[in-house]
Amino acid sequence: AAPCNKEIRELFMKNIIEAKGIARAKTIIKDVIMPTPSAVLEAARLLAGGWGNDAGFGELIVLDPGGATTDVHSIARGNPARPDIIMVGLPEPYEKRTVEGDLGLKYNIERLIELVKDRETMPHFDTIVKKFREGKIPETREEFACHLLLSRLMVDVAMDRHAGRIEVVYSPTGERLIQHGKDLTSVKSIIGTGGPIIFSRNPRQVLEGALYRETSPFTLKPKNPIFYIDEQYILYAVGLLSQVEPKKALLLAKKYLKQI
Repeated sequence: AAPCNKEIRELFMKNIIEAKGIARAKTIIKDVIMPTPSAVLEAARLLAGGWGNDAGFGELIVLDPGGATTDVHSIARGNPARPDIIMVGLPEPYEKRTVEGDLGLKYNIERLIELVKDRETMPHFDTIVKKFREGKIPETREEFACHLLLSRLMVDVAMDRHAGRIEVVYSPTGERLIQHGKDLTSVKSIIGTGGPIIFSRNPRQVLEGALYRETSPFTLKPKNPIFYIDEQYILYAVGLLSQVEPKKALLLAKKYLKQI
């Protein structure tokens, strides 16, 4: 997966980012430039593994909902939790990122309304949330409630897609458990970044959308993690800094990540 990701990054830099003036910037700073999602993944890698004698957090997940997409980064092996569970499919990468292009709080409002249609919502919900597409910032109690509901929904659905799942199959020898994807139930740290989390009135409630649910026992989401938020919006900077000063980058992240 890593070589493929490298090629995608190069295409992204050449055909998209350069249109925003990055090519000119590179001639000035002559240093590390990378797309924000790649920088966040670099930060997640550093935070999980630590550097030298400075311990990291261990296996972790970074959730990054935004206006157009919701990104999920997991730094975890995701092996089956029990010896009787059989892993199938292609090997899952230790460092995995998924980008959900239909989960955005500005450009995908219609899709979010569709996803929430079977849930209980407040009066005038559709009218309120459609204003978010125009860049409306929540101000009233009802607007904050709608914003929180959609932010949590984005995290919930994105983690459902990112995490592995267990399937029960039946054979002549009896029932067997098959695992597809990564088992993230034992991941102990979840870090939230992105506007819908950082600027939420209740960021913990948003992040709790990523948790394992008894009603969906075969979806392998984290069961008992500690939550942190990137309150100062520095994870992308930590990822960039890690390329040249990993020790300082790690200390910076530990200083400013806030446990909630």
